[in-house]
Amino acid sequence: MRIGYQDIVALASLYKVSTDYLFGLTDNRQYRNIDVDRLRLSDNAIIVLESGKINNRLLSELIAHTDFSQLSSAIEMYIDRKLLPQLETMNAVYKLTEQTILKNCATQKNDEILEYLQQSVVNEDEYLRFRLSERFNELLKSLFETHKKDPLPSEQAEIINDMKECAQIYLERNDSPSPMSLS
Repeated sequence: MRIGYQDIVALASLYKVSTDYLFGLTDNRQYRNIDVDRLRLSDNAIIVLESGKINNRLLSELIAHTDFSQLSSAIEMYIDRKLLPQLETMNAVYKLTEQTILKNCATQKNDEILEYLQQSVVNEDEYLRFRLSERFNELLKSLFETHKKDPLPSEQAEIINDMKECAQIYLERNDSPSPMSLS
């Protein structure tokens, strides 16, 4: 049976994929030769992606993950310092309240309310980095669980097998009596 190009185009249309995807020429179901300017990648980012120094498949999975937009928003808030005015206002209220209590009220050395107010002051940098690390950790855990049962890359499997063989040879040699112990 012969399949014509019209049939291939019809199949691609039916499954909403590219013909290159049907032929196994790409892992991308729909996008091929997309305009790089639309992606807003810097020249340096393109160089890194083309270099092979990073795992582009894993990077694609990170970006496509459902939690990535939250992580990206959190990074943007941290870099652009978008929460700074709110945190500064909140911290100023805590400090003003503390000063007012100290000025107008008799307090003891370890006053519970004052300690609470002092501990309530938020360090923006620490807080946002903590939130970022939480989001990133959740995303990584999710990806790890997704790939938990994936087979090891062939290079790693070969190294592990070589190590097992070396260990087996070592154990076999040490199981038999050595010439020194026979005398």
